[in-house]
Amino acid sequence: MTEETTARFRLGTPVYLYFWIALLVVGILPALLIVHSLHRGPSLAVGLTAFAILLAVFQLLFWFSRRRCTSADLPAWDGLLYIAAYMTIGVGYFSLFIVVPSVIFGVLALVAITLSSVFDSDGARAAHRFRAVVAWFGRHRMYQ
Repeated sequence: MTEETTARFRLGTPVYLYFWIALLVVGILPALLIVHSLHRGPSLAVGLTAFAILLAVFQLLFWFSRRRCTSADLPAWDGLLYIAAYMTIGVGYFSLFIVVPSVIFGVLALVAITLSSVFDSDGARAAHRFRAVVAWFGRHRMYQ
């Protein structure tokens, strides 16, 4: 997608809302679940410290994944936004139940592609694989 095609597509406010809800869920929920399952002690400071460390690790992994899977014609951030836009159905907040899991799957695919291509010398392959994931959502998009 070039700047001309990106500027041509205007995403609605609900797409951004669903997108950010999915990012909050996929960014915070795993750290909360891990800390809850591992930390059963009375010390709140230890639990909060573990949560902050896990949150920082997940954010660094997400940042590295976005950098690794970005290409000149499709930044990873735009790819995730396209996934959110493809899955909206235009029926009130019912889209929330379709878009949020789809974007979460897109983020997990982004991280999995990055982890599988860490030792690959050609970084363009990771971007190509992520583009294929976005194209899959484009082919199976929800029509309004």
